[in-house]
Amino acid sequence: MKRLFLVCLYVLATIFISDAIAFEHNVPADFNSNDPLTLKVRMPDQGDYQVKCFYRFNNEEEYRVTNLEFVANRLYQVKIPVTNSVNNVDYYFWVYKYNKFLSTLPESNPVSQPYSVLNTLAELVFFEVLSPDLEQKLVNVNDVTLMIRSNFDSTVKLKSAVFNDDEPLSIIRQRGAITLMKNTFPLRSGKNWLTLVGQRRDGSLVKQTIRFKTKKQRKDAKVKEGEIRLNHLAYDTDKESTGFRESFEMTYLAKYKIDYDLFNFSMYGLYDNRDSDYVQPYSRYNAVIEDPASRFKLHVGDVNQRYTPLTLNSRRVRGVKTDVDLLKLFGSRNRLTLSVIAGQTNEAIEVSSGNVTAGTFEQETVGAQVLLSTLKLKSSVQYFKVYDINDSLTSGNIGTTKPVENHLLGAFFQYRPTSLSLIENEFVGGAYYSDKRAVTVNIDELNLDENLQSIIESTLPLKTSLTAGNVNKFVTQFPLFSRYRIFKFTHEYVHPSFVNILNSSIESDKQQVTFDLSQKLLNRKLALNGQYKQKANNILSTLGTTTSVKGYRIGANYRTQRTGVINSSFMLTRRDQEVSTDNATIDNQLNYVLLGWTGIPVKNKGRNVYFNFNFSLSEYIDYLSSNNNTDTVSYAINMNSSYKTFKLVFGVNKSDVTSILSGTTNYLTINSTVRRNFLETVALLMKVKLIFGVNTTVGYEQNSTKLISSWDYSFKRKDWFSFKEAAFYYGFDYTVMADVKDSEDTSLNFYETYFRFKVINSF
Repeated sequence: MKRLFLVCLYVLATIFISDAIAFEHNVPADFNSNDPLTLKVRMPDQGDYQVKCFYRFNNEEEYRVTNLEFVANRLYQVKIPVTNSVNNVDYYFWVYKYNKFLSTLPESNPVSQPYSVLNTLAELVFFEVLSPDLEQKLVNVNDVTLMIRSNFDSTVKLKSAVFNDDEPLSIIRQRGAITLMKNTFPLRSGKNWLTLVGQRRDGSLVKQTIRFKTKKQRKDAKVKEGEIRLNHLAYDTDKESTGFRESFEMTYLAKYKIDYDLFNFSMYGLYDNRDSDYVQPYSRYNAVIEDPASRFKLHVGDVNQRYTPLTLNSRRVRGVKTDVDLLKLFGSRNRLTLSVIAGQTNEAIEVSSGNVTAGTFEQETVGAQVLLSTLKLKSSVQYFKVYDINDSLTSGNIGTTKPVENHLLGAFFQYRPTSLSLIENEFVGGAYYSDKRAVTVNIDELNLDENLQSIIESTLPLKTSLTAGNVNKFVTQFPLFSRYRIFKFTHEYVHPSFVNILNSSIESDKQQVTFDLSQKLLNRKLALNGQYKQKANNILSTLGTTTSVKGYRIGANYRTQRTGVINSSFMLTRRDQEVSTDNATIDNQLNYVLLGWTGIPVKNKGRNVYFNFNFSLSEYIDYLSSNNNTDTVSYAINMNSSYKTFKLVFGVNKSDVTSILSGTTNYLTINSTVRRNFLETVALLMKVKLIFGVNTTVGYEQNSTKLISSWDYSFKRKDWFSFKEAAFYYGFDYTVMADVKDSEDTSLNFYETYFRFKVINSF
């Protein structure tokens, strides 16, 4: 009996110490729209990793792709530029090791269920009032019916709406993201405000205030709004170097806005103590003055503007930007906007520190756009010039850096015949000087017209460092015989010599074709989708045979009324390449299968309890060398429940990674989250994650344990001194990792502590 008890105990210990996620990524709680969104992935060892990040803004159809950079011991990082127009960012990762695919993050269904971060530091518009038009003065204040749409229906649900903090609205009908509400008391004359309250998936509440005026108003009416944020972060570790951060960080943010009858004025300032002479600035500031009728707008300071996807797309410009709507001057609902921007995109950085081996010239940008926008049509022409200032660095502080110059001229066209149809095309031509100081080519022998020759010499002189290229992206979408069957086609071509230093998300030297088809059945409860993608790199075959990548994706999603959502997806990616000059050949395939059942409700005496199940299988096949083949099998179960002021989340994830070289590695992750609200003003949040990893293969032994814990305390109060609302947040994170197989490796044995303190005051 004693031996049987020991055997059972050993089996249980093997189950709970058999698995851990190999990679660590903490999803940010929010991001600042004036700073790049920084994403970090920490690896389990110091191998040769490559990490790709796929991301999209505002629930776009297509993901963009960029590579993470190695910044510290086992740490990879990428900074995604975002603007005030970006409400949310969805992203996921692909991880390779020694050019071999390992895993996706998240492991389960990353394309349709990626990581998602909301822009809570900007003026995030959670809800929109579709009807009536609150910008116009309401006439009938006794009977007002509102049609409200949730812009983030999967993340934030509308819970209530109140006029002027004391007049609740009643819900007439709620279907999907649309809610119809009606007032129960007559509105007052003059200035009014509508407060919308939504609930996130984690149970926290968000508020949005919409201010409007009725038929009568006072001419001197104005609204003052402001916000102060103080963020502090202290960090400690027993590693030799923190690598990617100082031991203490602080950011101070202040916003102030005044609305007058004749103009609106707002200011924004952010101080960050990480600023130094050896990095581009982290601090931000700007001021905006605009016409309430949107006829004129002036930005001064840091501007994160998105003109078109292929030109200036959220790059920070410190300078001046103006917008003038020529049609609004005549009261038209259409828009014909002239926009001009000029400022600095890079500050000069000298070679005067051990961390700076090559200097950075001061870089200036000037550009203009003419945009025509109607209900169905959107068309624009834009030009940008980006250039380094030659005299911004002395000869001793240049290093290997050469001053560059980039010219971009593009045209954008978008037409929506119906709400489900789309025709879009953008073409951009670019000229790039890799060295502005290069020798100028004599064009007198070309027998050009004197006027043409004068234009060339004054605008784009022919130098030995000049290259020219273009990029074109075409997208069309339309219903195929039914509004429940949508077809989409995308073609993108990027010339090898095209350079756009304002937009690093464009992958050069490629041609890509994508076909998408989606179908809804069973009264839109069953959704089927498929995609075929073919991508070719080295499209001019300058290195030999063109690289070819083909991708297939099939997915299904079925929403039941009482038993949650059942989803499945299959993805296949085939890559082959033959480069004769390097005598290199690549021929591999990635298969990925996911089966999930989420949101399964369990009735338990008024308590809300839901279960989620996921199974995924990833198979990497190298047809040239079977030693690179890798199989990954993952199982996950998650339970979340809420009762009154409590919320509990508990999950277990188990996965097995098998390869010929490193054998089988078993991973197990146990995580739990507990939240408790007190008196509607105080909240306590605790998170604990246990990660175990075991591998008995000779040369790859592993027996590691990692604990990640987090405690958060928040306090909110209205009408605190001179503030409308005050909120205080305290947070403490502690991470410890140990590996009994290699106790001397600092990458496998360490501790980290974080202390966070944040204050938000609104006035």
